[in-house]
This record gives sequence, C-alpha cells and structure tokens, in this order.
Amino acid sequence: MKILKNISLKQYNTFGIDVNAAEYAEVADVESLKGLIKAGRLKDAHYLILGGGSNVLFTGDYDGLVIRNMIVGIRMKEVDDSNVLVTAGAGVVWDDLVH
Repeated sequence: MKILKNISLKQYNTFGIDVNAAEYAEVADVESLKGLIKAGRLKDAHYLILGGGSNVLFTGDYDGLVIRNMIVGIRMKEVDDSNVLVTAGAGVVWDDLVH
C-alpha cells in the first residue's frame, strides 16, 4: 500500500475545494484496509475515510491520513422466487448500484 504525502483533495470532493491531505491512501480491497490496520496506521491516528466526496465539506487542509474507499463490486444471489440478496462494496457509487 502506497501512502502519498501532501496530496490535493480538490478532485476528491464535489465542492472542488482545493485543500491538501497530509497523507493519502486508496484502498481497493479489504486486504489493503487490513494492511493499514496491521501496520498500526489507524490506531490512535487522525484519519478520514472518504468515498465519493459528496458528503464532506473541507474548510482547510486535513492534517491526517485520508483513506479513499475504492472497494467496489456488486454480487446478487437469488434467495428464493421473490427475494434477491444484493451485496455491494462500500466504494460502489449509489447510482451504479440502483441501475
């Protein structure tokens, strides 16, 4: 897992606010997230888990680790004739899931 330093978050928030994160990492699977945990990066740390950036308003630089959730994937399993179990990764865009 690569942790980048002093990264602009402008492209990662829908307001387009040009602020920087002291550290930035992307997790594309559960194993990557577990790696951050095992490395002690989240214990007593200042971190923010960021999705699509539409529910966050940055007012200044973020002095911590921004973890961008890129865990995608949609699975559907028929439970019975009238029910389907849908499992989606936390990084799946809502519009993609419901279409």
